[in-house]
Amino acid sequence: MSLNHINGAFGTSVTPVEGAQSFAITATDIAGNTAVANIDITVTIPPIVKITLPANLTVASSIISLNGTVDDSSATIAIINGIGESVSAPNTGGSFTAALNLREGANILTAVGYGSVWRGWNRDDHDCAR
Repeated sequence: MSLNHINGAFGTSVTPVEGAQSFAITATDIAGNTAVANIDITVTIPPIVKITLPANLTVASSIISLNGTVDDSSATIAIINGIGESVSAPNTGGSFTAALNLREGANILTAVGYGSVWRGWNRDDHDCAR
């Protein structure tokens, strides 16, 4: 790809894939002299977490079972109930289940997935009323 500069600046967009990426940037001046700069980056994509049960609903119990999926079978899952309590949910081949306390009224349930190597995190929130 060839880019023109504006006041000495240039730019483009690429869609990287997960893993190591290398970019070589070559600049050529008006006299035909060239210079090359190499840039290496590593792209990491955090796991995708999805709460499957409960759906956004009203429940009668003060303790519920929260189920979900994650696209990384080695990710660590933490569940937060919106009232200052959190539990770790075992990740069994990309599925997780945790028992969670609810308070009276509205509760926001959050599942957070952390990559096996620190790759950032993703979360899924659900509303649940008791």
